[in-house]
This record gives sequence, structure tokens and C-alpha cells, in this order.
Amino acid sequence: MSCLRIPSITSWLFHVSRLVAHEPVGAFENAPLGEKAQRVATRLSSMYQFGLTYCEMVEFSFGNLIIDVVYDSNVDQTAGVAEQAALAAVCLVSRDWYQAAVALLYHEPQIDSLHGLEKFAANLAPRNAASIKVLMLNKRETKAYVTDSVLQDIASAYRQHTTGTRTIPAPIQLMSLDLGGCSHVTDVGLVPLLALAGGNLTDVILNQCPISNLALVTLAAHSPNLRCLSLWRNFQLAPGCLLPFRHHRLHTLDLIGCHWLNHDVIRNELALFGSLRSLRLVDCDGVAASLVTLANILVGVEVLEITLLWETCDAEIANIVRAWRSVKVLRMHWTLAGEETVRAISEGMTSLEELDLRWCENIKEEMVRKWLDRVKLMRLDSGTLLRCKKL
Repeated sequence: MSCLRIPSITSWLFHVSRLVAHEPVGAFENAPLGEKAQRVATRLSSMYQFGLTYCEMVEFSFGNLIIDVVYDSNVDQTAGVAEQAALAAVCLVSRDWYQAAVALLYHEPQIDSLHGLEKFAANLAPRNAASIKVLMLNKRETKAYVTDSVLQDIASAYRQHTTGTRTIPAPIQLMSLDLGGCSHVTDVGLVPLLALAGGNLTDVILNQCPISNLALVTLAAHSPNLRCLSLWRNFQLAPGCLLPFRHHRLHTLDLIGCHWLNHDVIRNELALFGSLRSLRLVDCDGVAASLVTLANILVGVEVLEITLLWETCDAEIANIVRAWRSVKVLRMHWTLAGEETVRAISEGMTSLEELDLRWCENIKEEMVRKWLDRVKLMRLDSGTLLRCKKL
């Protein structure tokens, strides 16, 4: 468990870990259940804010005591932070304590080293795999070592959890998967993982993964609740890769450096996602006319980012702005936007709450003050960094 860390649970577990640290684990394990509860209750008798009386603490078994305290509606879930060592200590007390606490230990594993990655993938128990809610393998220290073999080991744990028990297995809880920057992950490792553990996924980041359309077909087929999808420089993808999601209610879509994004993809694929609330398009020169048309279809978009437009002129960007006049947040970095774009923002974007025009060298401070009298300059540095917010 050395590669795991607890993001946030109640401070109650911290007090329990202090108790464990002062008691011989062997003696504690062999003590009668009532005596265990009595000793815990004595140490925690002053903690009435958790909604449990002294007698209730005595009566609860260790497993029930952890579960009821952690999940009781009267408990402030943000009361404190317990580090991994604290919860790991709780797991060593007894089998009841282990079964109650280990699921929390695996909710969001933090893997910060190659050694930790190897140990996590190779030793992940099937029962613990089902408890993972957030799996982030995009850390700077580890993403270069995330391979198909690593994903296959994790998928194997999910497979054993599903098929290796005579009883009904606990539901797989994985909701968020981040493989951003894992440039050695292909369909070979990703497809089996998505097929086995994708049922509850809502957020998926596949930036820079050399995957094909097959991976997205698998994701769409097994993740009906998907809401956020990020694709960045996935050069092996081809037009048609977004069609499998046409029946999903996507809220956020990031398409960054996707050279397969052309007029046909915008008209025939992006136009199908009427549920979108946030759209990010980076390095998409040459499709300005289609973006204008798309605005009339995706009327629910509130956050729009169009960045790295070095071949789209000020007049074309102004037309895009006029078309997307109902957005609340507009971000345009490193574009050729100029006075015509600023004027279009001033005249048409009445719902705008945040404007980010950083690194647009053609936009000057006096230009903004002339046309955007209803926003407050948040950041300005030699006319190249500009961020505004509605007054």
C-alpha cells in the first residue's frame, strides 16, 4: 500500500490510527470484540460531534463502527485529512476493520513513482480494484512507464473480480480515468480495460495516447454515462471516431491538436452533440466557416475555447465570436484576434462573464478600454497578456 494515499476522509480515522499506534496489534487482534469496542469507545468518548453516543460505540463491532462513523449523515466529511499511513494502520487491526477501511484506501490511488506503479499494477487484488473511483496514471513521474502491460494487469484484476467469485460481485466504481500523456498506451491495453471497467465512467482523458477509432468505439459501447472526453494529439484517430458517442449526453469535449478535425467532422459529428456545455478546440485553423454554422446548433455551450489560430484572420475570428454570442466564458489564446474581434465581443456577447485573450498580440489595452467598458481588466502585461471579467 505504499503507493497509495487517502485524499480526504473524516478526522475520526486519524484518532483511530493514534489508538492503533499505542496498542500491540497482535493483542488487539485477539481481544474479545466487546473489549475492542470498549477500548475504542473510551478513547473516543469525547467525540460526540460525530453523532454517536458512548453506548452506541460500545455496541458496534469494529467494522460497523468505521462504516457508521464515516458515512453517518451527522459527520462533517471535510473535518480532517487522514494520510495513507493512518488508514493503513486501521486495516492492520483486525479483519473486520480491514474490510471496512480498505475500500476507502483504494478510492483514489496516488501513484508517484515507477516502483509504486509496478507494485500497484502487479499486486492489485480483485476486491480492491472494484473500489477504485478515480484512476490517474498521468503523473509526470510515471506516465512514461504506463504501457499496455500495466493496463492489462489492472484489467486482469477487474476480470477476476467479475468472474472469480461464486457470489454476486460488488459493483465496479471506476468513474474517472486519466491517461493523459501516456504515449505508450494503445488499443491492446486500453480496450480490455474499458470493456471490463467502463460501466460507470463519466470522465476520460486520453491525451497523446496512440489509440485508434476502436478504443473510442469500445468506450462508447461500455460507458453510457460518459460526460467528459478529452483527446489531445491522438494522431491515429480518423474522421468518424466521434460518431459512436452520438447518443451520449456529453457535457465537455476537448479536441486539441486533432488534425482529423475538418469541415465534414464538424458538420457530421460535432453537430450531433446538442448536450455540450463546454467545447475546447485547439489548433483548428481552416474551419472558421464551419464553426460559425456549428454555433447555431450547439446553443447550450457556455464555455468556448479556440486557441492557436495562426492562419485565421481577425475578421474570421470576429464572425466566430458573433455566432457564439451566448457563451459565458470565452478563451482565445495565441490568435490573430484584433480590434474587430474585440468590437464583436462588445456588441454581441451580452452574457459574457469571463474573457481570456492572453497572448493575442494584436489586442492592446486601449482597444479593450474603448470597446469593453463593462469588463474589468484582470491581467495585462505589455499588451500580450489579457484577462477580463464582467464587472
